[in-house]
Amino acid sequence: MYPLPTRKGRQFLLAKIQLRNERFLVGTAHLESLRNSQDLRSQQLQLCQSIFDRHIGDSLNVTGFFMGDFNFGAHWRENTIQMNILQGWTDLWPELKGPDDRGITHTNVRFDRMMFRSSHVRPTKIRIIGKKPIAEAPPSGNQLASERDVFISDHFGLKANFDLSFI
Repeated sequence: MYPLPTRKGRQFLLAKIQLRNERFLVGTAHLESLRNSQDLRSQQLQLCQSIFDRHIGDSLNVTGFFMGDFNFGAHWRENTIQMNILQGWTDLWPELKGPDDRGITHTNVRFDRMMFRSSHVRPTKIRIIGKKPIAEAPPSGNQLASERDVFISDHFGLKANFDLSFI
């Protein structure tokens, strides 16, 4: 666990997994929220990138996953700036779904990302999960039934499949 520069207690979590000859680095972060936090998100991404770089080193047998709530929309101008920090990474949603599929994960925007880099592992599929309610809250006042739906998160999640046959 690595602390990030933040006003909200954000951290970067990194797991290392060895499978055959490939080392997998799986990182997740919830970047700073609010639209005016672009500079802080840039600092957070730079730190996450440097942590990945330190753990990857010169090795060719490393697959990296970096995912989480990035808190900037994929179609915002900020996206271009932030993605320049993550050079060498592939945003799996447009890679597998095409640029016209917006992949909405929260109120008309795609905040949530699954970034990927590897020489040996191939992404094959990505989809959105968590779109169905898991329960219904008890009635309160004049709420409609749909307003009582309880979801696992206020964002939808992402699930991806990968071909590991090349490792």
